[in-house]
Amino acid sequence: MLARAGKRTVLVEHAAAQLAAAAGSSSSRWSDIILHLPAATPHLVNEATEALALWRGIEAAADARGLLQLCGSIDIAPARGSSAASDALGAMQDACKAAGLRFGMLSAEEVGAAFPRLRPPRGSAALYTPLGGVVQGRLAAAALAALAARAGADVAPAGRPRCLLGWRDAGGHFALRCVPLAAAAPAAAGAAAGGQEAETIWEVEQLVLLPEAAAAQQSFAAFGLAAPGMQLLGVPAGRWRAQEDCASLPVWQLLGTGSSRTVDDPGAVDSCWGTPVLDWAPGGLLVAHSLADGEATGRSAGAEAAQEVAGPSPAPRGQAAGGGSLGDPAVLQLAAAGGGLEAAAAAAAAAAAAGLEERPQSEEAIDRQLAQLAEAQQRREAAERRLATAGGLAAVLVNGMGARLAASEGLSLQLLTTPDGEPAAGSHPGYERGRLVAAFPAAAVAPGALPGDQLAPLVARLAVAELQGQPPEAVNAAAVAFDREALGAEARPLRCDSWAELARCLGDAEA
Repeated sequence: MLARAGKRTVLVEHAAAQLAAAAGSSSSRWSDIILHLPAATPHLVNEATEALALWRGIEAAADARGLLQLCGSIDIAPARGSSAASDALGAMQDACKAAGLRFGMLSAEEVGAAFPRLRPPRGSAALYTPLGGVVQGRLAAAALAALAARAGADVAPAGRPRCLLGWRDAGGHFALRCVPLAAAAPAAAGAAAGGQEAETIWEVEQLVLLPEAAAAQQSFAAFGLAAPGMQLLGVPAGRWRAQEDCASLPVWQLLGTGSSRTVDDPGAVDSCWGTPVLDWAPGGLLVAHSLADGEATGRSAGAEAAQEVAGPSPAPRGQAAGGGSLGDPAVLQLAAAGGGLEAAAAAAAAAAAAGLEERPQSEEAIDRQLAQLAEAQQRREAAERRLATAGGLAAVLVNGMGARLAASEGLSLQLLTTPDGEPAAGSHPGYERGRLVAAFPAAAVAPGALPGDQLAPLVARLAVAELQGQPPEAVNAAAVAFDREALGAEARPLRCDSWAELARCLGDAEA
């Protein structure tokens, strides 16, 4: 929008070199985005509906045929009123009705007749809507980059993303030190000597931050921003072989089977969701367990990399549950095309930076690290068992599923969550409104919730409205405000030189 209005716009893909390594992480092997409109409140349904309209506009504007596969969505749970899962389905039904979403309620027999590959539990009910499906993430990234360039934005050449080395507030503008990602390490090493030839200094009036989920805390910390209500959720997922016609199934979610096992064992997995994988031949399914069963992580693995650079912190911090993100560059490229950025500092998922110099450590520090590694291994093993259970539930529901592919082991979807399930867009509380804007899509850790990345175009539009000082459209401004009580966004002083030592600022995410 800003680029089309004649304002110069530049896209910086990575907030720091330490946070860029996850472009090749295990979870980046699945980058599709789920379009799932039913939700627990009418406002969330309206947001998802608006986002779908924006995705359709992107597909048309980019002439990107096949960007969207509108296969619909179906949510299945025991009969209403018999369990927490059925209550969640009932809330979704009420919210869809209040929002005016086109949907229908089906019995288990009707689901089987409409979709012969699905075998819901006897006595269950299902909420089906044709307005849902999948966005092909990699195709979206290319289409959005092309749209951004066409609108006049300065977009790095394909395969040569930019990386932020440092920034400072120069009073009337922000100054950004940027290099191609491939040159980030030598440029950082030469900063004290006056920089490198590949380095570019951008001077911009406004900034908007749209970070990838797995590195959001560190990206915000680099700009002195914290959002305590925002959490990173790790959801194990895997790919299963499936009959070719399973590719035409709707996005499906089993909210619960009504099993008494979950009452006796609250840690048991009784729900799962799945979607066709579009870039396969002959076909396959991605399966994950419910977001309600996901594990909140203290910080991403990128914080570990930042901590190696910054040195020991005064107090121990949590260990990450895994690296990677959903949708890699798609959210950021979309922001550039749909929103137009004065300068976007963005992070891919987080992973430990390679080649860091080892330093002597105390025995206590070594013991703490070993304990963290052992705890992380236990969590991985528990997640693998729960995913196997989710796969078993999926195999009962979907007739035609085959074996799990070994290549999908270690796949973890990293998602941002908020207590109310709402996304966020607003100005940095340490600056005047519209000068430094931050935004991110989110989901709730609750039965029936699915990843919130579908809201990316809506979030980008909200960020641009905030940048321009305009009220948001199609949403309740108070519900998505960055400073709302559920999020608690606050400015925090930087304890480093963000111009020359940006990597040290990343470690402040949990300080």
